[in-house]
Amino acid sequence: MGSTTEIYDSSILNECLDGDKEMITEIIEGYFDDMAGRMDEMVVAILSCDAELIHRTGHSIKGASANIGAKEASSVASEIEKAGKAGNIEKAKTHFEEFKTAFSRLESHLGK
Repeated sequence: MGSTTEIYDSSILNECLDGDKEMITEIIEGYFDDMAGRMDEMVVAILSCDAELIHRTGHSIKGASANIGAKEASSVASEIEKAGKAGNIEKAKTHFEEFKTAFSRLESHLGK
C-alpha cells in the first residue's frame, strides 16, 4: 500500500496554518502523543472482538491522520473502520498490522 499512497502531505497543515512551523510541530507532536492511546484502544477492541469499538476507533484514527496529512495512515485506517463496520475482526486485525507499518513509515518520514 505504501508504494501507491503518499506517506505525508505537508501542504495540509501548511495551508491551514499559513506555514506556522511552530504550530505545525505542536500539532504533529500532539498527533503522535494521541495516537499511542488510540492504538492501545484498537488492540483492546480487536482482542475483545468488539466490532463497534474497532469501527469507532478506526474512524478516529482515520480522521486524525487525515487532519495532519498522513495520507497512507489515513487510508489504512479507513480500511480498519470499514472492517469494523462489517464486523470482520480478522480483516480489521490485518489492516491494523498494515496501519502500524504505515505509522512507522510516517514516524521515520517525519523524523520521530
